[in-house]
Amino acid sequence: MARKTRWLVVIDNSVWSVVRLRGSHVETVEQQPLEPHQLSDFIEAVPAVLKEQHARHQPVLLAMGGMHCAAATVSIPSPRHARNRQAMIYLMEPYLPWPAENVVTDYETSGTQALMVAIERSPWEELTAAWQEAGINLQAIVPLARLGLQNDLPLLPSRSERCVYLDGSPASVDIWQMHGRQPLSWQHHSALDASLVQSVKIMLLTEPLPLKLVCRNLSNDVLSELRSIDELELSVLPPSEPEALIQRAAQPASQILDGRRHAPVDLCRESLALRDRTGSNRKSAALLQLSVIVLLISIGAAFLMKSQQVEEARQLVIEEQKQVFQRIFPDRRVPEGVRMRLESERLRLQGLRGESEEMDEAVPALAMLHRLLQSIPGDLRYRLLEVRIEDGQLSLIGEVRDHSDADTIASALRKAGLKVSSPQTHRLPEKGVGFRIAAEWPEGSGQEAAA
Repeated sequence: MARKTRWLVVIDNSVWSVVRLRGSHVETVEQQPLEPHQLSDFIEAVPAVLKEQHARHQPVLLAMGGMHCAAATVSIPSPRHARNRQAMIYLMEPYLPWPAENVVTDYETSGTQALMVAIERSPWEELTAAWQEAGINLQAIVPLARLGLQNDLPLLPSRSERCVYLDGSPASVDIWQMHGRQPLSWQHHSALDASLVQSVKIMLLTEPLPLKLVCRNLSNDVLSELRSIDELELSVLPPSEPEALIQRAAQPASQILDGRRHAPVDLCRESLALRDRTGSNRKSAALLQLSVIVLLISIGAAFLMKSQQVEEARQLVIEEQKQVFQRIFPDRRVPEGVRMRLESERLRLQGLRGESEEMDEAVPALAMLHRLLQSIPGDLRYRLLEVRIEDGQLSLIGEVRDHSDADTIASALRKAGLKVSSPQTHRLPEKGVGFRIAAEWPEGSGQEAAA
């Protein structure tokens, strides 16, 4: 099974390196000097090296040299402060060489104290933005010295003891004040810094005596000065090669990139955290999927409720139809398909009386004849040849002496409340005038006539 490849990018005091991590194999594939004020060259060079190694999108850890970091030990007023990152920044502000609003910090706690580490925000924002654009998968930013310390913890005194660890290199010395395996303070000194021994003497003022001091890669002059201090119990670890710090940092870095260990101090946060270009899209897609699921559930619930309402309404209609059937046919048993039975009865009646669904108004023929005879003037000479009354319609055929007499009869019928059309007249061959008058019983008068 092929081992996964991880990458360690180191920016130390005077060089930068790109290191391939594959299992226990550590290989430096590129190393270049780092000139002051040439950070932009480093920012551009690393993506080119990783692209050449076909390492784009593989996990990368950036190890920061001590000269790029500021560290301080602060007292934690309460556990609540330790959970509030902004409050912790305020505690470190007096020790910062940069404005508090222009730093990125992280810290590790030990009891009521916290070792805080900060880097300046502005130059490293440019790096993370450029590396993200180049497709570099930057997972963590950790001080190089802290990775080396993590590797060397088994070499230090037991977990319950306090000691000071001086980790030297050709260019610098890192001073760690330890309580067992937990660092309490960190100081980064130049290898030629005359205050190195003085810093150790200051620690003697606050530490129980004798103080255990563990050293690696210190100059003989510094070792001689330290041996002259009676309150120290000095232990010297075997020296290592100048590039050994990268070898020591490789194992903790690989564990962090594999997810087997949390970075003790990770400065890849806030504005330096690489923004996942697809993160917002994935969140939007997840929200969209969730919205669609909720919508589908809502639609299903609405359809279920609607179907229940429709079923209840259907049962109510069926009950009403049964009641109607029982009223119309009291002597019959209500059939199963009561709606179809009612519909067939309706069609049967429609065939008998036409399309109209309104009940015909009953108009008594005698009442209509009475109005006819009562309305014709008594002094008028006329002859009625045919009187037809049917369904509220009156038809008169007769003879009068003149055309005006036909109009007189029509007017008299109108005064009696009938709707009368203009009479049709024609001159008879011998003498007189024949007429035809059509009249209609007014709507709404049937009940009154019946009374």
